[in-house]
Amino acid sequence: MSTEVVSIRVRKDLKARMRALTGVRWQEEVEGFLERRVKEEEQRAAIAEVDSALVGVKTSEEPAWKAIRDARAGRA
Repeated sequence: MSTEVVSIRVRKDLKARMRALTGVRWQEEVEGFLERRVKEEEQRAAIAEVDSALVGVKTSEEPAWKAIRDARAGRA
């Protein structure tokens, strides 16, 4: 797996506090956070895409359970 460098600026006091916490693997922490955020945004985009595809689609007057029951009865 190849990697890229991402640089961010943080306040001096925050950087000093981070340095004081020697047991924390900051690269893993930041990478994990970014993974979660990217996944959240991808999910939001997918939901927005589905929502826009469903605009104008009418809902069924028949309850879903009835349609399922009728379909199952037709197979028997």
